[in-house]
Amino acid sequence: MTTPLQAQLESHRDALAGCRRCRLGRGIRPITSPAVNPRAMLVGQAPGKVEAGGGVAFAGRAGKTLFGWFERACGITEAEFRASIYMAAVCRCFPGKNA
Repeated sequence: MTTPLQAQLESHRDALAGCRRCRLGRGIRPITSPAVNPRAMLVGQAPGKVEAGGGVAFAGRAGKTLFGWFERACGITEAEFRASIYMAAVCRCFPGKNA
């Protein structure tokens, strides 16, 4: 059963995924988090080139480092982290190489 808060989050995700405001290129799309019922939120600066190419938050080198820290410190795997923590960024799209 979907709660009102989960419905709002899903609506927010859909709106982000449909955004086409910037003129960075046809292949640039907002990155959204797959967490369904998050209890916490992680906010980064902006998606990088790797994230923009695959549409997955924290998929590059910085993400691998981050997930390694969480696994060592808390015993949470990357898959568990992605399922339970809402990941976002101040800038939702890859800003370009020299933005």
